[in-house]
Amino acid sequence: MSTEMDFKALWNKQPIDAKPDIEQVVMKAEKLKRIFRLKLILLNIVLLATIVITIYANNIIANEWLVSKIGAALMLIAYISYLVAYNQLIPILFKTNPEISNLEYLNQLITINRKSAFLDTVMTNIYFALLSTGLALFLIQPFTHMKIVNGITLYAVTALCMAFALFYLKPIGMKKRKRHFDDLITKLEAINGQLREEL
Repeated sequence: MSTEMDFKALWNKQPIDAKPDIEQVVMKAEKLKRIFRLKLILLNIVLLATIVITIYANNIIANEWLVSKIGAALMLIAYISYLVAYNQLIPILFKTNPEISNLEYLNQLITINRKSAFLDTVMTNIYFALLSTGLALFLIQPFTHMKIVNGITLYAVTALCMAFALFYLKPIGMKKRKRHFDDLITKLEAINGQLREEL
C-alpha cells in the first residue's frame, strides 16, 4: 500500500479540526531526506579530496620525523573512519520504495535520526580527537623550523579553528537536525497512532 494513499485515507477520516496537513508532513520528510542525501554526497567529495591532499602533502613534504608520519596517519584514519561511519546512512537515505507503509516510513526516519545522532556525538568526537592529535603531531616538524612566535601562532590558530568547529558549529548543526527530525517523527507517530485506532 502506498504511503501517500495511507496518509490521505487517514487524513480524510479525521474530524475537520484535528486534521494535520498530511501532504505537508510527507513533503517535509522527503525534503529533509533530500538535504541529508546532498550533505552526504558533499561530505564524501570533501573528505575524499582531503584524503588525496593529505597523502599528496605528506609525500611532497620531507617528513623526516616519525611523529609527522604518525600525525599524517592519524589524520587519514580520522577522515576514513568518519567517511565509513557516515556512509552507513546510504542504504536508508537512497532507498526509494513508493509502496512503503506508514510504519516503515516512520521507522526509516527514526533510524536516520538515531544513526545521525550517534554520528553527531560519538563519531564526531572521535573524528576531532584523531584529527587534533594527528594535526598536532604533523605540525611538530614544521614548528621546529619556524620562529617561536610563528609556531605558537600556527598552533593557536589551528586550536581555535578546531574549537570553533567542535564547540560552536557542531552543536548548532545537531540542534537544528534534531529539531526537524523530532517534529516530523512526532507528527508521523500521531498519524500512525490514529491509523491504528481506525483499524
